[in-house]
Amino acid sequence: MEREYQVIGNKRGENLPQAFNVEFYEWASDQQIIDDMVSYLGEYRFEVSDFQYELGFRAGEIVDPVSGESMALKSKRAIREREEQGLDTSREEAEYLGMRSLGRQLIENPTGTVVWFSPTGPKELGYGDYGFGFTGKLDGEKLKMTAIRLEDPNIADFNKASRSLTGEEYDDAEGYLRNPRVIDVDEDKVNEFIHGNFEIKSAKSREIFEASIRKLKRAIEEFPRLVREGRGGIARNAIENMAIELRRRLEGEENENVVYLDHKELELSEAMKESRYNQAPPPTKGSCGLGGGLQSPNIFRGLRPNLGSGAKGESESEWFVCPKCDYHATGPVGNECPSCHLTKEEFAEDGGEACA
Repeated sequence: MEREYQVIGNKRGENLPQAFNVEFYEWASDQQIIDDMVSYLGEYRFEVSDFQYELGFRAGEIVDPVSGESMALKSKRAIREREEQGLDTSREEAEYLGMRSLGRQLIENPTGTVVWFSPTGPKELGYGDYGFGFTGKLDGEKLKMTAIRLEDPNIADFNKASRSLTGEEYDDAEGYLRNPRVIDVDEDKVNEFIHGNFEIKSAKSREIFEASIRKLKRAIEEFPRLVREGRGGIARNAIENMAIELRRRLEGEENENVVYLDHKELELSEAMKESRYNQAPPPTKGSCGLGGGLQSPNIFRGLRPNLGSGAKGESESEWFVCPKCDYHATGPVGNECPSCHLTKEEFAEDGGEACA
């Protein structure tokens, strides 16, 4: 059955670049690349109002729903990667502590509602003028989340909302990132409260996004192959530029006869040959810094929106088996084993043959 890409609400949390760095996906499955691209476009290029997505919850720990990798481990890796690039890690360190705290709270109160605010970062570092409010509930081993995009909020706005919901307030964004809460209030009421106390875009943004993703479906599904062929950079440019034109057209800002709107589908490899698509798209500011730049491993980026079931027919040979501890993953694991933390580089140094 063909996979349809549609958002049932809208956002994706974690691990995308200060836009979308194709080198990050060396070990990723095709489906992870596709889902992350869809989510990236939703936040950065379509500014969608809200997302629904899922995480896993196993043995008291929040995990990636596909690979089973610890989300706290992802945030630790994000810290290391930013340190290696000489970048500030204060948000990532706060997110790591927050993820650990949230896991403990869900053990203590598995029927409560998650409330986690993510104020924007410093504008001088390329962050946009919006933040997020995250809510969620456990459903067995699934943590079903909603992320609501909050337009132009300040710390006073977050403090007002947080005082009403949790009785707490903080001086800065990192305070909120370190301190998610699980409260005994119905999730629908929490979502209504957030919508009533922050500026949030019209649901029209989601409708335009869904219509555009349907048009871009074939191009996005072609993207993983081009990444593995070393043509991911130009391919990403083409998808982003196509998305920008689609949004303008559907919002009534673009009157020219856009080719991919006049045909049912446009192959990405063909779009890459056209100068209007293969050039670098304009930079955009977002929750992870400037779009179009280096990988920004924010744990609220890279989480897959609830777009349906995973790719069919993945063979077990695509899954990771740790050569040291024999850990078996059910999907991509990034650069290290989720169980014993053996990295690809350490394995190679010990004489092993690292995966290409």
